[in-house]
Amino acid sequence: MKSAIKVFPIGILGALCLWVPLQERAEEKPRTFSVWATSCSHVPADIARGRESLGDAIRQSEGSNGFDWDVMIDAGLLSASQFPPVDEDGEELQIQYRALTKHRREQVYNVHELR
Repeated sequence: MKSAIKVFPIGILGALCLWVPLQERAEEKPRTFSVWATSCSHVPADIARGRESLGDAIRQSEGSNGFDWDVMIDAGLLSASQFPPVDEDGEELQIQYRALTKHRREQVYNVHELR
């Protein structure tokens, strides 16, 4: 059974797709499960500078020059602040997740370190 890793630079967020065969049969083409791994979109800090870092990356991944993915793992910080997020930060995050057109929000997993 083979697996392959292919790296795609997407916007200001790096992207990594991991293809893992789920099933191999002689008569069937192997199925794959594609994971897009990103980190540190810093949504509130970037929107203050006129950038939709998360929304732009999502639009690029789903666009005509994008790539197929089954789940997105966001393993970094969503805020560049040294303080707890405020309601406006969450509202902006929701706005940028609405850029998803080919995927559901349930396909995005946030796995952040809590300190």
